[in-house]
Amino acid sequence: MKILHVYQQRIRQNIKRPPEEQLPPIIVRDGRRRAYGFEVAIDGPCRLVYSPDKPLDCGARLWIETEAGVEVLR
Repeated sequence: MKILHVYQQRIRQNIKRPPEEQLPPIIVRDGRRRAYGFEVAIDGPCRLVYSPDKPLDCGARLWIETEAGVEVLR
């Protein structure tokens, strides 16, 4: 199971940075591995989950779950 979510702190940090110095705000977690990107392509079915009462360990309350392949772009 892969989990994709947005790193809100990075979005806030990027507001203060010029475009060429911005950091990727999308995180794709696959077990213990993490990949960061500005754009992601999901190659199959996925599910958008909103769980305010049971957030992920990182604090995310809204994320995408998929068993499909995920390509992290840029």
